[in-house]
This record gives sequence, C-alpha cells and structure tokens, in this order.
Amino acid sequence: MEIVTHEQPTRGGLRDCVCPQECPAAIDSLINKCLHEDPDERPSAKDLCDIVLQWRIGQVGEMREARKSKEQQRIKEGQQSNENGQVLHGDQS
Repeated sequence: MEIVTHEQPTRGGLRDCVCPQECPAAIDSLINKCLHEDPDERPSAKDLCDIVLQWRIGQVGEMREARKSKEQQRIKEGQQSNENGQVLHGDQS
C-alpha cells in the first residue's frame, strides 16, 4: 500500500486490513483470523490448507449440482450433451 500512496510506513503501525466489498465474507473472515494480534489465535498452515480444501470441495459440489441441473433442463427440452456438458446438435456424439 505504501508503494502506491508514497506514505512512510511506521514500525508497528499496521493499518486494519480492509477487504474490497466484493470479497466473499469467508475470505474476509479468514484474512482477519490470519492477522489476529495473538499469534496463538492465528490458524496454522495445516488449518489454512484444510479450510481452503473444504472451500474447494464445496465449489466442486456446487459445480456438479449446477451441471446436473442444466442437464436435467436440457433433457426436458429434448437436447443432448456430451460428458463436458456441451450441447450436441444433429448427429454429434
């Protein structure tokens, strides 16, 4: 931040971390946990890996559900799709 603003950093005078408004609340919360004043309250590297892995697993599940929902809608509409979810037209397989 100081590089952009040309402000002189003060030793021990860290500013509060302010995430952009579009930043997901879970990420904002994790950032604040990582910056906790008491090092013992900060998540370990293993904790961070576990948290991010759980987020990733959740995203994969959400993507599968969305793909399944789209496929069901295509079936209702009489369309076919390949294993990548691409709609097939005519005699393509």
